[in-house]
Amino acid sequence: MADDDAGSWNRQTATRTVRIAAPFYQSSWFYGLCVLFGTLSAWGVYRTRERRLTGLFSAVLQERRRVAREMHDTIVQGIVGISTQLEALAMMLATSPSKARGQLDRIRELLRSNRDEARNALWDLRVETHESIDLATRLHDSVQQICAGVDLHVDLRLTHLVRPLPPEREYCLHRVAQEAVRNVVLHAQARQLSVDLAECAEGVRLVVKDDGIGVQASANRPHSMHLGLLGMRERVEQIGGRFVLTGGPGRSAELSVTVPRSANPGVLS
Repeated sequence: MADDDAGSWNRQTATRTVRIAAPFYQSSWFYGLCVLFGTLSAWGVYRTRERRLTGLFSAVLQERRRVAREMHDTIVQGIVGISTQLEALAMMLATSPSKARGQLDRIRELLRSNRDEARNALWDLRVETHESIDLATRLHDSVQQICAGVDLHVDLRLTHLVRPLPPEREYCLHRVAQEAVRNVVLHAQARQLSVDLAECAEGVRLVVKDDGIGVQASANRPHSMHLGLLGMRERVEQIGGRFVLTGGPGRSAELSVTVPRSANPGVLS
């Protein structure tokens, strides 16, 4: 209704409908998007946290495995080696006392070497410790030390590498060779042992072979492998190498390990 200047109102009414649209942030589709975005954000945060925890767990598990390998390859095997030398000493005292002093000196040297090796492993100083010694020399010294005083013919064919491997790869080959030779000395009842180290097209190959009674479990069945073989396989696979163990019970064993020069894991897997 309206009036004029004189104050007269008309008696007829007029109607006009006015609709004011709501802003987008008050619309139902916007509320739906907010709910969807919140749900996706919460899921993303959950998945990110889950991946982080999984990564942490994996890192802890790998570190536990590494520590287990280091303890087995240094402290445990060192004790086993010393025990073997002491048994040989006891036999010498009964049969040849004059040779016992030389055996005792070897045991003392083995104790010192194992002490230093365990300390280096625990403090992770292996790279600094072996920087100036090439792999062939280290393998020669280790094999001679492990086989000292044992009735075993050892044939070493160790090639000095023209292109040295990265320190962690040389360390892996060194540990694997030590473990393999110790297994031959302690379990194989072998009379001959050969250790070969040479460069090949894939990188560097280490071969340890004996004429003993063979292995009791195949390397292709990890659940049946004892800690030493399992540790060797884990070391090699961790740097992308190839681990092959042949020879069953009653047959001579041959261990072949090929390590690539590249830092690309899984190259030879």
